[in-house]
Amino acid sequence: MSATQPISAPHPNASVDRRILVGGGALAVLFVAILAVALVIGARPASYPAGSPEAAFQAFLEASEVGDTEAAYALLSPRIRSTWTYTLFDQEQRMYRGGGERTLVYIDRAVARGDDAVALYLTIEHVYGEGLTSSRWTERDVPVRMALVDGTWYVDQALAGTQEMFK
Repeated sequence: MSATQPISAPHPNASVDRRILVGGGALAVLFVAILAVALVIGARPASYPAGSPEAAFQAFLEASEVGDTEAAYALLSPRIRSTWTYTLFDQEQRMYRGGGERTLVYIDRAVARGDDAVALYLTIEHVYGEGLTSSRWTERDVPVRMALVDGTWYVDQALAGTQEMFK
């Protein structure tokens, strides 16, 4: 009679476990890296060519958001400034900034309207509050008139930020 060894249950191979752990760890690192890149890229404002209607509108919004009323007013077309005094514009700007709303603005497209006018079409996301109690809504295809005057683009609409004051 020959002596036989009892057959034992297979033992997990340590190298297989290590490969699973290393693979899972690599996927987790990759996921975190992709998320970080998306957050950094998504947080940066778009960059438009200097002298473009998009760049002029972006400068207007940035000035409005930081409370630089003089700079924002200067970016309104001469036609709008002739009918809307600086004092009234300043009052509207303060009201617009005091609402507790966060606004994300995306320029979707620019449509030429002759040689000296463009309509920018925006998507505007409005967010009130934080976390689970926040509310959000989106406006799509919001038109903004831009006018080229003496080689410079201006906002040709009575806006305080993204809010139209007079139609």
